[in-house]
Amino acid sequence: MIFFFGNFEVAFFFLATRARLFFSLLTRFLRFLPSSSIKNQVIFECDGVTLPATPQLHDAAWLAVADAEGKAPPKRWQLRRADGMKGEQAVSEAFHWARAPAEVSRLARAKEEAFDEAERVANAAAAVALMVAPQSSEVAAAALASSSSSSSSSSSSSSSSSSSTAVAAPPASSEQPKPPLQKIFPVPGVTRFLETLAAHGVPAALASPEPLERLERTLAAAGLERAFAAVVAGDDVARCRPDAEPYLLAAARLGRPPSRCVLIGNSNASVEAARDAGMAVVAVAPRSASDAAGAASA
Repeated sequence: MIFFFGNFEVAFFFLATRARLFFSLLTRFLRFLPSSSIKNQVIFECDGVTLPATPQLHDAAWLAVADAEGKAPPKRWQLRRADGMKGEQAVSEAFHWARAPAEVSRLARAKEEAFDEAERVANAAAAVALMVAPQSSEVAAAALASSSSSSSSSSSSSSSSSSSTAVAAPPASSEQPKPPLQKIFPVPGVTRFLETLAAHGVPAALASPEPLERLERTLAAAGLERAFAAVVAGDDVARCRPDAEPYLLAAARLGRPPSRCVLIGNSNASVEAARDAGMAVVAVAPRSASDAAGAASA
């Protein structure tokens, strides 16, 4: 990471397998600096950096669409490649299901509806867990993970199975009002880091491939709806990772050139996109040790 102090710069590079450690170290470092010395703006990715990643829900949604549409179920590497992409990108570039724009858009909408249903099921399981043991947030987190895994496995099984039908309900209509989410806990350390940035007068932006309506609901559930000076959602851009468009738009909305922005991301694609944009980049909370090594040498 590079912070600019007056006419010279001091460079820091962090590659942390634990986001908590990264945010804790950087928060302590910033507290010793005068506010006027920090010339950067910070752009956060959402899943896995600001909020806990939910790959199980996305996987379950894609598998449900594949089952309903008679498409070949995406392989694990294709699902991981789709991480951070817009739905339309995943349909045409990761899964190769369609090329015609109208069909690509239809399948992407079907995925969002399936995700909303998987999220609703996970929410309901978490609510039940909290009713049983309201003093334990870990119980709710375990219920969320368990429900997500169940949704994923049921999506890949035959729709004629009665047990699968009970778990993988038909996608909810996009016209139905979305129920409020259960409280979401941000990645450990990120809230204090955002507060420290704000205390130093450093605006922060958030970039995510999620639809704006869902992103706003998620930020509100995490208590971060006012934490960012700018928010870039999937609705705002044509392409997301590995394309740099969301980060360039975030920098523009912050009113700073890309060279004075730092992206905090969680994958090789984040590193590549930030470098294409001319930004400094920090890779935190990588998905695996091999991903971390790749980001470090990228």
